[in-house]
Amino acid sequence: MKEAQIIDLCYPINSEMLVFPGTARPVFQWVGKLNSEGFNLTPFSMWTHAGTPGDAPSHFAGPSGKPFDRHQNAGRRA
Repeated sequence: MKEAQIIDLCYPINSEMLVFPGTARPVFQWVGKLNSEGFNLTPFSMWTHAGTPGDAPSHFAGPSGKPFDRHQNAGRRA
């Protein structure tokens, strides 16, 4: 039996990434840097649709009109 393989399809989050038209790119604010303050601390803000959505199935409606992950046949094989 062939061993399962994980393929990472995630996009890196950075201030240059592509975003949905009309939305802002992620903003990072360096509060602390290891070489000057002795620690790394970076608050950031971004839209929930930036990058690779972790909740992708809930963004598409199934035949019932409900999001795919809440559709009665979600996860079932044909």
